[in-house]
Amino acid sequence: MKINEPVACVLGIVALLGCLVLFTRGEDGEGATPPAPERRKSTLIETVAIGPEDHCADCHIPETEAWEMSHHAESFRSRHKTAEAKAILDRLGLRSMKRSDECISCHYTAVDDGRGPQARFGVSCESCHGAAASWVDVHNRPGGDPRRDALRWGDGRKESAEKKATRIHAARALGMIDSARTFDLAERCFSCHVVADGTLIEKGGHPTGQGFELLSWSQGEVRHSYLSSGKDPMDAMNVAASPEHRRRLYVLGVALEIEHTLRGLAGMGDTSTAAGSAIRQRLGEARRKAQAILERVEIAELREIVEATPVKDDPAGSSPELFARVSDAARRLAEVDGSALAAIDELLPTEVVGAVLDPEE
Repeated sequence: MKINEPVACVLGIVALLGCLVLFTRGEDGEGATPPAPERRKSTLIETVAIGPEDHCADCHIPETEAWEMSHHAESFRSRHKTAEAKAILDRLGLRSMKRSDECISCHYTAVDDGRGPQARFGVSCESCHGAAASWVDVHNRPGGDPRRDALRWGDGRKESAEKKATRIHAARALGMIDSARTFDLAERCFSCHVVADGTLIEKGGHPTGQGFELLSWSQGEVRHSYLSSGKDPMDAMNVAASPEHRRRLYVLGVALEIEHTLRGLAGMGDTSTAAGSAIRQRLGEARRKAQAILERVEIAELREIVEATPVKDDPAGSSPELFARVSDAARRLAEVDGSALAAIDELLPTEVVGAVLDPEE
């Protein structure tokens, strides 16, 4: 293997790395659950991203190379050049995707080098796992001790389970969204894949993101879950989610689709527009999926979400209390026992989005 891509490519790898591992493993984290990350708004730019070239790519080699071949990485080099992007920018009166707040937070990873946020990479490690300035020196040090020398490739195999748990827990407490935090990683996906900004949609003609489905998207080219065979750290396979975790991802995706479309409608004000109609359509489809699930198996958390949502898609029926209730139920849903959900297997998508990438193939 080689890691000789430009630094820009490498920077984005680490962010996607953990997202994929999380979606595949679905492990429970150790210790207390850290605070949930704030939901990103379309204009929010995280200014403490640092990039993975000196922090992540040295150890997460297979994941990094797989990321470099993904659309998430390629977006930095090509997205702004497409006819669709140029047309949206023109309608919005914007000159550059990489210099516009409306675009940066979802399409790029922005790094602040003292001159303000600059788009430096496509959707990358920190897009999924959170801006790493506050936690990377803990994540990369033995036992989570920032005074120690950084771990090098292969060192993790020598680390005891106890010290690894201490290190990971310390990084979580500082904001790292690691592979065990299924709900929080999925929330990051939906924060960009549900576009409910009326101006972007009505004036710019920006897509709403309809068609995004958590299970099929997370198990395609975005799946970076490399588990060692137990011999050489490089002798690892990009493994798929277990049947139990696939069911959990599908149900969680439906729940988060309901939550984020409800939030989108509430933020629009006037939902009689074409944008409102498009988001209502997504909400209706998510509700139908939820009902189909509940017809096959009773899931208390999903039932709570369905019963809590307004009968009519009226933003006046939404409130912070409603969103908190739905979000709390969805978070609990991410921990349900997937082995008890076999009755919904016929509902699960059988295809994934994009080819599953493996640098060795």
